Amino acid sequence: MANSGERSPLKLGINGLGRIGKLSLWHHAARNFFSEIVVNLGREAGRGLEDVADYIERDSTYGSLGQYLHGHKGGRVIENLNEEHGTMRVNGTPVTILRKDRNPKDLPWKSLRVPVVVDATGKFLDPTVP
Repeated sequence: MANSGERSPLKLGINGLGRIGKLSLWHHAARNFFSEIVVNLGREAGRGLEDVADYIERDSTYGSLGQYLHGHKGGRVIENLNEEHGTMRVNGTPVTILRKDRNPKDLPWKSLRVPVVVDATGKFLDPTVP
């Protein structure tokens, strides 16, 4: 396990970007523990990655991500958007957004080197059932 202030070499996967998925992303981006977070959105959304970043940036209860992390003077903490690769940095943590397959069993978690995946959809309760 990493020492305080050090990032773990582990990557975290989050399947689903609804309220639970978004707030899980906020939580882990705030702690900067994982070396990367891979989020499966499961489909194209909006007009591209900028729309996904805007969705991640705001919450109807907690307000903006920057304020959640850094108080009322906190600004935008999502940067370095790369539409082609589906990547961005959230509070310094690299985040990859997958936008093709809805079912997590169809995703290349192993080749992405993601050992832990949180299902935030509530749909995939048993990893052994397709």
